[in-house]
Amino acid sequence: MTRPCGPIRSPVPSTTVWRRSGRRAGPPHVPAKSVSLQSAVETAGTLIFAATPFLAVQAFADSEAGKAIFERLKEQKPLLRKRALENERARRQVRADDPVVSPLYAGGPDTYPGDIGFDPLKFSKDEEALDRYFEYELLHGRWAMLGALGAVVPELLPGNLPDEGKLWWSVGYYKLTSGQDLNYFGVDGLHLAGGQGVLIIAIAQVLLMFGPEYARSCGIEALEPLGIFLPGDKTYPGGPLFDPLGLSEDPIRYERNRVCEVKHARLAMLAWVVFAALAAARQPIFWWR
Repeated sequence: MTRPCGPIRSPVPSTTVWRRSGRRAGPPHVPAKSVSLQSAVETAGTLIFAATPFLAVQAFADSEAGKAIFERLKEQKPLLRKRALENERARRQVRADDPVVSPLYAGGPDTYPGDIGFDPLKFSKDEEALDRYFEYELLHGRWAMLGALGAVVPELLPGNLPDEGKLWWSVGYYKLTSGQDLNYFGVDGLHLAGGQGVLIIAIAQVLLMFGPEYARSCGIEALEPLGIFLPGDKTYPGGPLFDPLGLSEDPIRYERNRVCEVKHARLAMLAWVVFAALAAARQPIFWWR
């Protein structure tokens, strides 16, 4: 047989490349101006959304209604503070006498939850430094618990994403290089930052976290201009905003929950050591599945 003259053509055009997800890899046929306008609108919307909570709180505090609420709170504050001191005395008694709680206050009822006397490096000699260390331990432990949940759940959710789109240590790179939107729970369009780059997302995170971190650094009185009284301290502020279910009303349950939180926080921080080792080996958390 003789081959027909002319170049051999592929049955599939060379410009058409299909991804594993079944979507065409080539850029959509959308005018450049429309793409840039849409990107600018999404970027502006993300930044405005991130800055809105702090600006709204500040605007309310400066308004006449906010000032009136603040003045009313200052009148009620002595009574509220008296109740908070009474609750603290009841909790101190629990820390001293409760058979479950008191062993975890090795330094006495005025120390911190989870203190079992283990201090080989003698960090507890400096009391002021110890206050900071406990605050940092609790802060990092709470973030570790939230982060562990965010790292574990995506691997368990069903979906047609490849492994790179589910693993906590590769999802960022996958998003930047795949061009595919990563939607919450696999629902199309359910995302906060879709096509923005790392810089825009980082700025949005800074804006979102500025208000809470500023309030935390100022202490429990930071929210009083909004009429919110926090009866606790910086690490355990309490009140309707941080304890909407009223779990701190029972002193025994409150002290036992504090001990449980510290235990889980320490376990979560240790878990992240394991997560980091698995990431270094490029393995998922559920590597045996």
